[in-house]
Amino acid sequence: MPRINLDLSTLQKTRNALQDALANQRVLEQRITNTKAALDTALRAGESPNFTVPLQERIREDTATRAALAEQQRALRARIDVAANGLLQQRDPSALVESMDGHQPIALLPMRIETRYFTPGNIDRLRIRVYPDDINTIDHVPALTPAELRAGTDYWNARFAHNDDEAARVLRDLAVAFGRGRAAWIVRVLTPLNAISDDDGEDAAQFPPFDTIDALAKATRAVLLPDRWCAIGYAAGRREVFRQWGNRIPDELL
Repeated sequence: MPRINLDLSTLQKTRNALQDALANQRVLEQRITNTKAALDTALRAGESPNFTVPLQERIREDTATRAALAEQQRALRARIDVAANGLLQQRDPSALVESMDGHQPIALLPMRIETRYFTPGNIDRLRIRVYPDDINTIDHVPALTPAELRAGTDYWNARFAHNDDEAARVLRDLAVAFGRGRAAWIVRVLTPLNAISDDDGEDAAQFPPFDTIDALAKATRAVLLPDRWCAIGYAAGRREVFRQWGNRIPDELL
């Protein structure tokens, strides 16, 4: 089948703008978290309004900017939907796949599928749910959440106090709460700058500088998904009885 030439420049440009907006939002979320922590520390220390008011104003401004970024992302996603739908132009999407350049490598990644029949109004319908595989998901974030920071520092403080039983308990709790891989990461990034003393003396752990991030920013994301799914049903004799194409899949699923 001859290749169908499609102009993807508008779609790619809009996708790039969306990725930039998402990156800006992640930076902004980190800044809001840090400013809130600084404000909380200042209020507990009894700092004057001359110090706390600018922090409060910065939080208000960044929160408003975050809302504007969220609206920008919604608009960009809508533009991507329009551009992606416009590429079809009443074409059979399977023809688009068959016309792809043979020199373009394609990766077929595994997915999990669940199906269920239900009967609204005495009409049988089939619902299909598709789950991304682990290879499609991203859940690692270098920055620590406040809970991870507390647990990690508790572990090292117990080590520096030569309380091995308490350190082992904290490490077990870390693995249960965050998974073994994440627990090892937390312990590694919080490794103190000074060494544990060889005697029974208790030295304070000197932790390296670190960033914290809101737990919501650690939401698992699914990427590298196809633009659309197509469900095809066959009867006896490989007779096709339905072909249903879904809506466009976002570039990142949370």
